[in-house]
Amino acid sequence: MTTGLRSTEAMRPGDIYGCKTAPITPFSPADTGRYAALKIVFREDDLLFFVVRGHAL
Repeated sequence: MTTGLRSTEAMRPGDIYGCKTAPITPFSPADTGRYAALKIVFREDDLLFFVVRGHAL
């Protein structure tokens, strides 16, 4: 799993990225306790298709 996002030109099908989610409102706690994974499914020219999966700890 790669952390941190690269430029979209470097993203290839099968790549997986992980991140910690941000609060939805300014009144939400800074630490959401949630993480997400993004998997690149398909790429063609300027189109990038991906799947997102979230999880709370």
